[in-house]
Amino acid sequence: MISWRQKALARKLLAQERNTVIKDPGGKLSIALAYPNKYSIGMSNLGFQSIYSLLNQRKDTMCERVFLPDFPLASNETLISLERQSPVYEFEIVAFSVSYENDYLNILNILQLARLPLLADERTEKDPLVIMGGVCASFNSEPLVPFIDCFLIGEGEVVVPQFIDHYLAWPRKDRQMMLLQLAGKPHFYVPKFYKIQYDAEGTVAKIVPKKEALFPITRAVANLDHIETSTKIVTSKTELGNMHLIEIGRGCRRGCHFCLMTNLYKPYRARPLSLLLPGIDHGLSHRDVIGLVSASPTDHPQILEICSAIVKKGGKVSVSSLRFESITEEFLQYLLMSGHKTITLAPEAGSDRLRNSIGKKLTNEAILEKIRLITAHGIPNIKLYFMIGLPSEKDDDIKAIETLIKKIKHIMLQEGKKRASLGKITVSINCFVPKPFSRFERCSMEEVSILQSKLKFLLRHLKDISNVYVIHDVPKWAFIQGLLARGDRRVGEMLLQVFKNKGNWKLIFQTMNLNPSFYTARERGEKEVLPWDIFRRHFSI
Repeated sequence: MISWRQKALARKLLAQERNTVIKDPGGKLSIALAYPNKYSIGMSNLGFQSIYSLLNQRKDTMCERVFLPDFPLASNETLISLERQSPVYEFEIVAFSVSYENDYLNILNILQLARLPLLADERTEKDPLVIMGGVCASFNSEPLVPFIDCFLIGEGEVVVPQFIDHYLAWPRKDRQMMLLQLAGKPHFYVPKFYKIQYDAEGTVAKIVPKKEALFPITRAVANLDHIETSTKIVTSKTELGNMHLIEIGRGCRRGCHFCLMTNLYKPYRARPLSLLLPGIDHGLSHRDVIGLVSASPTDHPQILEICSAIVKKGGKVSVSSLRFESITEEFLQYLLMSGHKTITLAPEAGSDRLRNSIGKKLTNEAILEKIRLITAHGIPNIKLYFMIGLPSEKDDDIKAIETLIKKIKHIMLQEGKKRASLGKITVSINCFVPKPFSRFERCSMEEVSILQSKLKFLLRHLKDISNVYVIHDVPKWAFIQGLLARGDRRVGEMLLQVFKNKGNWKLIFQTMNLNPSFYTARERGEKEVLPWDIFRRHFSI
């Protein structure tokens, strides 16, 4: 059953969009592209939009979008696609694009609402093939192995067209043979053809592929010199609906030890200005703000030329965050012309010692110098990201966060007096979560109780500083993220039980014979086989 309410909401969203693609399904491979969250969040994801456009550019493929519904569905109701309001179970492929571990339960929710078996082993030839791509597929797929038929490993511009070509080359009813053939091709992980052996301590002893399956699996890397990635569907009903997004670079030239992206998106690639200009022109035809998407926009060798092109055409520049080292007077001028009132920066730690130990070559002196430069140019507000629970962190490092913020406040006060106005400081405190493919992938994660203690200390000492506002992680949810980020297939069993018990993690931790701290709080030896060792560690174009 499909309710009128669900159809009406879909049609309302479509009426507010531009550039939507609605195809006649006749003779085409039908794909339901699912983002495991609400419409407003999914449509702010540039990767999701790019894959939608990429699939619909093909004459042999019809792609429609699926999101987590904004309201509970009736018990006998089925989830539908956005474009034609068709039941998801009628599509030949359901493809998830997943960027965040905290959306994993939403994957199961979408499968259930679509009336599909949750477990891959329980699906038949009559059910859609369930595949997954995105960041989470490429760094550690194991906790989702029970639910996904095939993972696409790497960047979508390369791996998605390859998948479609391989899929269409085989008789569509012969799913098992097609999956076996995929397992023998680069960039595809079909879990059923890999056996995981565990030792007496519970760690992974060996990954054993069937003879047809490739091991290790390589990650697809795109040459971006001729591929433009930008907003495809224009709508105001998203978190970033006031701007046109353009990806100007991918990867990162820095070497922060905690960062997954440093390795996952190697090598760093900057798109040339000549490729970006048509996208800028197109974006300014319907929005006056161009959002520059990159791990570090100011690392782009042509960043000033990009900003100049936008401003000269009457547009405004927006960036999500900046690196202290690359902030210049020239770049700040472009932000001022674009009306920026806030700049987001990430000191990560409060002390030079700890910052140096995590590979962030940045001193407090340099931080304060850039803060003075920013405020002197009339940008009043600063947002600062810090992490707690970092490897080698001491109590003095936590206290150093408070000290640094007070020094930043003092500089902002000095500059604010000159303009008779004082901006605010927003402090975002985040719990460190060790990630696969980062240099800290084998490190233990701090216990929730210790993270809570450090957080309470900072909240107590920062609350009385005027014009300082604190937002923060919830340590127990950071713990869940850590479990899902570095878990193995057995964590998938835990995920299933949590879903069946309506998200009650505490209950499942108490009742399942699987200790979550085994995955989070344990230091992993240098010789230990890691669940994500199924993927090759070094990549090149």
